[in-house]
Amino acid sequence: MTLKTVAGRLETAAETDPGLVIALRAAYRGRHDVQDALWWRAHPLSRSPGGHPDPLVGLGAEQAAVYSRSRIDGPLSEVADPDTGEPVSATLGEHRLRELTRLLAQDAAALDLVLVSFRGWPGFGPEEDDPEPDPAPASPGGARPDRRPARGILLVAAGGVAGLLIGVAVTLALRAP
Repeated sequence: MTLKTVAGRLETAAETDPGLVIALRAAYRGRHDVQDALWWRAHPLSRSPGGHPDPLVGLGAEQAAVYSRSRIDGPLSEVADPDTGEPVSATLGEHRLRELTRLLAQDAAALDLVLVSFRGWPGFGPEEDDPEPDPAPASPGGARPDRRPARGILLVAAGGVAGLLIGVAVTLALRAP
């Protein structure tokens, strides 16, 4: 089951399960309401049922403003790069784009952690997209080993690496003349 599918199922289940909403809010560390975040993951670039726009929509506008051939460059200012601490010269638009990209990556990572930890929430049924488990030998207690936690850790790590790569790419793009 993909994380997008998990988000959709959790969002739907949260509509009628107040206990699930409480558990999700306790686990989520993002900037937005967890139900909105779940909605946006399941329905990208759309408004949540509460009418809130997906923050990802603003990324396109910022990128267009920064990378447009017809843009008018404002004065350069220096700020410390959040990753290296090195001073970085950039326009105000470039600083806004870098900050928005950082915040979106943090939001995605926070939601990924929730989705991985709630992936087996009761009532989801079997994971349709998962292959059948290997016929692994039984452990000494007779139980088969569960491979889900390792896969969840790998998914979270992959999300973190992707966020880091996006941040580095944006930083390098903003430093280019």
